[in-house]
Amino acid sequence: VQLMAQETVIVRPKEIDDILTNPGIGFMTFQRFNGDDLNAAKSWTEGKPIVYQEFDGNLENKDHPMTTIAYFRIYWKFIEPQMGKYRWDLIDKALETARQRGQTLMLRIAPYGTGNQNDVPKWYREMVGQKKDWPEKKWQVDPDHPWYVKHFGKMIRLLGERYDGHPDLESVDVSIVGAWGEGAGSDLLRPKTREALVKAYTDSFKKTHLYMTLTYTKTNLYGL
Repeated sequence: VQLMAQETVIVRPKEIDDILTNPGIGFMTFQRFNGDDLNAAKSWTEGKPIVYQEFDGNLENKDHPMTTIAYFRIYWKFIEPQMGKYRWDLIDKALETARQRGQTLMLRIAPYGTGNQNDVPKWYREMVGQKKDWPEKKWQVDPDHPWYVKHFGKMIRLLGERYDGHPDLESVDVSIVGAWGEGAGSDLLRPKTREALVKAYTDSFKKTHLYMTLTYTKTNLYGL
């Protein structure tokens, strides 16, 4: 076998001090897109529908690096304001905007936050009655009630049916219980409840990545 001589090519990369924006990793904007102004002072917009800022065409973030991910959290009450009536248009617009800003969307739909303004959907509150003294102070409703798995789980399954594999959806942040969906009180759930809520995600998202940071080892292990 005759081997052809190959010319040696030497490449010496030029040193730079830029921040590299690799897709899918690194910094991310939170409740904002590239080019948006940040929250004023200590105000917070987590969980609310997105208020879109007027875009001037400049994607740079003042005093912050460019990012490839826009991370948003929104409460269940805004996605399903009426039982069985879903505001997918809210997510559609967020996905479209992320693409226009050179980003993909990381999404969490939290069941509720804290306080009366950040409650479960009004129709669900009317079904289950007023808030009681649950064993976990960051619960707004009883997550072991079969209606919770039925309705919150159904919304998540439909979310997967509609968006799994969407090219502009970076990932879905698994949210099952507790304020902001952060998993408070997961250790108090019956295994049947915890597993049903997790399966709503794992059964429905086969292409889009799922993230789980749910504070309780058994929840994460079951998800894996």
